[in-house]
Amino acid sequence: MAFVLGVGMFAWPALAEAVFIRGDISETTEAVAGDAYVLGNTATVRHDVRDDVLAAGNSVSVTATTGGDVVAIGETVRLTGAAGDDIVAAGNKVRVAVPHADDIFAAGSQLEIDGEAIDGSVYAFGSQITISGTIDGNVRAAADEIIVTAGSTIRGDLLTFGAEEPVIAENVTISGVRQHEPIDARSERVVWASGLARRAVTWFVSGLLLLLLFRQLMLETVERSLTRSGRALGLGTLALVLVLPLCILLLLSQITWPLAWIVVAGMGALVTAAHAAAALVLGTWVGRLLPITAVNRQGSLPWQPLLMGVSALKLLQAVPVIGWLVVTVVTLLTLGALLDIIWQRLRYGSHAPEQAVII
Repeated sequence: MAFVLGVGMFAWPALAEAVFIRGDISETTEAVAGDAYVLGNTATVRHDVRDDVLAAGNSVSVTATTGGDVVAIGETVRLTGAAGDDIVAAGNKVRVAVPHADDIFAAGSQLEIDGEAIDGSVYAFGSQITISGTIDGNVRAAADEIIVTAGSTIRGDLLTFGAEEPVIAENVTISGVRQHEPIDARSERVVWASGLARRAVTWFVSGLLLLLLFRQLMLETVERSLTRSGRALGLGTLALVLVLPLCILLLLSQITWPLAWIVVAGMGALVTAAHAAAALVLGTWVGRLLPITAVNRQGSLPWQPLLMGVSALKLLQAVPVIGWLVVTVVTLLTLGALLDIIWQRLRYGSHAPEQAVII
């Protein structure tokens, strides 16, 4: 309850810096002089976008030219427009057939990558992968079936993982090293890797939705987590410790027992949001520690730190005990910061102390 009331007070104003389109059928109607965020059952970008594109839905299509990054997630994903920077695509059926891009990161059950001029490298994960075009960098692909079509050029290395050797057609040029690592499709490692990839994508999508819907709240939560980490960690831990005895006390009375379920539902929503936002907190912290330039432009959606954080947290979860402890601490830290901000908003309303938000 507190979560819903708190975020509704100040989540939307920050979205004015970019074009945000949502609905059952969402599509651009004109060129965008900035970032474009398109969310719907059918999400389509038909007009040129100066900066980044983020599109999510059941069916996603980006046919326009994009000056920055393209992030597309859906059941069916089709990208045919040139990208000025990287492409990130995930779904069941994914087709990336673009005239230009830098690096391409793609995952899908049926995955097709066709680039006329890929300046960077290609990283692909799926069941069936087809690669075509000219790629200046390396190709890393893991799948049951990998095909490199005739006339393709890979100026870097070709490293593949799978049960079968990749099918390399005639007239394919591979300038670097060609290496295949056989993997039993039934092995535990493949099952573990597949599950890891699915969970990582789910985590990333959850974080993106929070950023799209409650951008200012998420950015303030990140800043509060990093600048008041001791207070935030204490509040997060205290909230989890007290919620159980509080619910028990509420259940003892016939008058207050409905409040117990409200508390459980509210805390569940907060913990879920904190778990998703923890990746953004960790990614932002890592981005500030490391010499990474232009992690995110002011006013745009910080999906790069989110992707970095999801990757880091999934790697940490693979480490027994210590890794899970770190993930728990980051989640509690984020939960405490979220509670602190919502409490201030509920207490002071529009007169709540402003926090600097720099990502």
